[in-house]
Amino acid sequence: MAGTENVPIPFDLMPQAIAWRRMQVRQVFRLALECFLSWCQFALVRPQITAEIAERFIHEIQQPDAELTAIEWTRNFEFSNDPIDHLEALSDALERKAGFAAEAIKAICFCLSEAPDGAKSFERAKRLPVKVGARNFEEWGGNKPIEFVGWVIEKWIFGQHSYWSDVRGLQDARSNGKTNLRLRFFIDEGGWRLAAGFSPGGVPNPTPDRVATAISLLSECGELH
Repeated sequence: MAGTENVPIPFDLMPQAIAWRRMQVRQVFRLALECFLSWCQFALVRPQITAEIAERFIHEIQQPDAELTAIEWTRNFEFSNDPIDHLEALSDALERKAGFAAEAIKAICFCLSEAPDGAKSFERAKRLPVKVGARNFEEWGGNKPIEFVGWVIEKWIFGQHSYWSDVRGLQDARSNGKTNLRLRFFIDEGGWRLAAGFSPGGVPNPTPDRVATAISLLSECGELH
């Protein structure tokens, strides 16, 4: 796994270090997509087609040269090799409601660069594995940036959201007749729009660092000095 070669980790602990980094990469990828979903909520002040949303997203970063492919465009972005940097940058950008698009692209590029090799994947197929995202990028990276971002919006953001809204909505219906509003978007002849009765709320809250929590609890119990 990229990045571990610069960390002084004992050889016998490398499997655990690799597994931990994979979990961190997955967390960054998931948060990046959840933040992207929130960004879309705030962007849909009126019905818009996919190309309009993608153009707004790209405009917040930089207008790419007309001749650049998506792969060439993403090479312009330098990103940290530390997953924690991306988690903090994404959260901060959404809190400030500024600079999110650039941080999302950097986080996604980081995750795709860390996609596992080989046939096996450590992620559930239904949850858009990082490896699948990397394969999608290889397939669509030759398109124009606006076309790739539009594809991401439709497949990774709205597609995943629609799927899980349906799955969880069915679970709600089977659980004491709950009627939680899960679906946030729908599309009609005017384009994408927010579902009736839904209003954008708070920003996604990333899962706390469980290692830090465990160390804190051990310290409080006097088991760690």
